Amino acid sequence: MNILLIRGPANNKAIDLSHYTFSEPLGLQMLYSVLSKENSVEIFDMLADKTTLEKKLNEKQFDFCGISSACSDIFMIKDLARKIKKVKDIPIFIGGYQVKKTPELFKSKHIDFIMIETNRENLHEMIKSVKKNDSSKLTGVLRKSLNFEKCELSGIEE
Repeated sequence: MNILLIRGPANNKAIDLSHYTFSEPLGLQMLYSVLSKENSVEIFDMLADKTTLEKKLNEKQFDFCGISSACSDIFMIKDLARKIKKVKDIPIFIGGYQVKKTPELFKSKHIDFIMIETNRENLHEMIKSVKKNDSSKLTGVLRKSLNFEKCELSGIEE
């Protein structure tokens, strides 16, 4: 499976650490380390990469896309998901600290999975469900196909 992981652009309307320092997208790198063992995975860092989103999406036949969240990016993430669906109608998942704390703010017709708990097991289960086009419940993951119905949590923090 070809997976694209995205860190969105800086939010110029909010003042956060990205205005003062540059850091690596560690959360996406952690996902990469788990997912790349069985999939082809790329990280697209919109803070560092000069390629446009549309060009990146058209470089390869991506099957799945993940977007990382930050506190100031709720509307930007929804807009990124909308733009991705406009170019390629592929499943999109989001995760990160802000998503975990306020998943209800991220509900959107353009977002397919909201990861409120991320661990190796549910990452692999989510990938399998996309491959099989299965819409069953996943531990720690809200699904658009289930109207973002509350999910069970495993209690495992990774």
